Amino acid sequence: MWWSRHTLLSCLNRGSLQSRVDVVASKLLFFSGPIPKEGYRSITNEVPSLHDTPRPVFGKKIVKVALVGRPNVGKSTLINQVVGRTTCPVSMKAHTTRAKVKAFVNEGDTQIVFFDTPGLVSPQEISKYKFESEFLRSAEEAIQEADVIGVVHDASFTKIPELDPLTLRLLLLYQRKGSFLVLNKVDALKRKHNLLNLVTALTRKPKSHIVGSDKLTEQQVVGYLKNTTSWPHFSEVFMISALNGDGVGDIKEFLLNEAQPGRWLVKQNKVTNPDKLAIDFVKAACLDFLQDEIPYTLTFKLNYFEDYEDKCAIEVSVMTKNKRHYRMTMDKVRPIAAYAESHLASALEKECRLRIQITTKDTDE
Repeated sequence: MWWSRHTLLSCLNRGSLQSRVDVVASKLLFFSGPIPKEGYRSITNEVPSLHDTPRPVFGKKIVKVALVGRPNVGKSTLINQVVGRTTCPVSMKAHTTRAKVKAFVNEGDTQIVFFDTPGLVSPQEISKYKFESEFLRSAEEAIQEADVIGVVHDASFTKIPELDPLTLRLLLLYQRKGSFLVLNKVDALKRKHNLLNLVTALTRKPKSHIVGSDKLTEQQVVGYLKNTTSWPHFSEVFMISALNGDGVGDIKEFLLNEAQPGRWLVKQNKVTNPDKLAIDFVKAACLDFLQDEIPYTLTFKLNYFEDYEDKCAIEVSVMTKNKRHYRMTMDKVRPIAAYAESHLASALEKECRLRIQITTKDTDE
């Protein structure tokens, strides 16, 4: 964690901080008698911090979080850091996450449920790149199920300091849900003082007043998007590096305080769909080890998944488009299998044996 982050956040939260100072001042003004032996600390300790909220003494609590943002902004990496192990596949290329993924972390009496969603893409992009239909539905379905929305923004991309229209559309449609902003990849910034300007640009009030409504129509949203590039209703702004974990602890603490009494979805920190996760890790490995368009043309199928108490055995078939792609995939099958196997073992916390079978539509090789 680096010092300038706290300096920036203190500037952004000045309004809230001032209200706390006013409470302390009023206590001192009307305090009769000598200052207690504990000094001013005994008075200021009565004032709650910005994130403190009353917690029930007993019972379970839960908070469901939908993380949304453009492709490759680091949503999956952030979730893996909070959970403490790899539960969401990641790669250096965009569109690793192809559908809504759930990840869980239990902390004391509280459970945090993450919905990792595919990067937001337009209908035109789905048609052009032949993405699965889940790309268009997953983010909205996750928000409908979630209690709070987390918007992840790439802070290293400062040429256009504004929120993506696809992100703003979701915030407008579900404005009654709480939301927070995560500026990721701050470690890639050479000039850290630009962060305050970026936060100001992303959270300023829009030119046209947004009328509060339980449900705006798509036509109303389109109208607002013409003059809206920011969102002033984020409850918190976090500046992090999901890659090295800097600042991630603050997000976890914030979410723990956002949790409300409720029944947990799972009793333990476990993966609910390991068979699907196996395919996702193979896809992510293909994205990293295969060149150009090849990973996006592959077809994946789970042949079998044998799950035992302390180990599992999996076979995934990968079908290539043509003989050329077949040969190039076969050359990389060992590192692909090793990568997917190790990450799956981390996610399931057990020994995994993964076999990948490569086939092609053009030959019976």
